[in-house]
Amino acid sequence: MPQTLNVDGVPGLPTVFSHGLTLPATAQLVYCSGQIHSENGPGGMIVINGSTADKTKLIIGNLERVLKAGGSSLGQPPRTCVCVKELPFGAQIEIECIGWAES
Repeated sequence: MPQTLNVDGVPGLPTVFSHGLTLPATAQLVYCSGQIHSENGPGGMIVINGSTADKTKLIIGNLERVLKAGGSSLGQPPRTCVCVKELPFGAQIEIECIGWAES
C-alpha cells in the first residue's frame, strides 16, 4: 500500500489531499497518456461534444480502462494538472494520470 507524505514546513492541503506518496518496491506504475473526450467510431477516433461533465465522464471512463489494463484503478491516483493553450483535434479537455498496481 502507498504511504502518504504530509511534510512539515510545506503549506497544508485540504484533508483529502497529501503532499505526495511513496510506493513499496513491489509496486508497478501505470502511466496513462492524456485522454481527450473521444471514443471509437467506424472510421477511427471520434471527438464527442456535449457538456463539460459529459466530456469529463467519458475521459475518466477511458482512463479507468487504461489503468485496469495495467492492473491499477482510479482508487488513489496521484494528481497532475497542466494548462495548455490548445489541444489536438479541437478537444476542450484532456486528463492524464499515473496509477500504481501491486506486482
